Amino acid sequence: MTPIQAAQAVIGVVLATTGLALVVAGRRRLSRKSGAVRGAWWRVGVGFALTGLGYHLVAWVLPASWTPLKVGVDRWWIVAAIVLVVALGSVLRESHDSRLSS
Repeated sequence: MTPIQAAQAVIGVVLATTGLALVVAGRRRLSRKSGAVRGAWWRVGVGFALTGLGYHLVAWVLPASWTPLKVGVDRWWIVAAIVLVVALGSVLRESHDSRLSS
């Protein structure tokens, strides 16, 4: 593993861990009784986006037999597009909800 690949793996793990922390924090702000507390939707959406991005960054440097479920590195733009759509969608949803409640 080259130093660049090692750095990519470390960045991927950090992104995935941060994403999971955001998902957990956002999920704690969602309730069936009282609905979503402000900030819950963007935490969940951005958290899932970061988790997916981190997973693929790590999967691209590991041997193919270790990670059978991944988008090929030659199609990195698909991963980037999905991450952007999910993250922007959750942030826009949050801002739309806050405008309605004001």
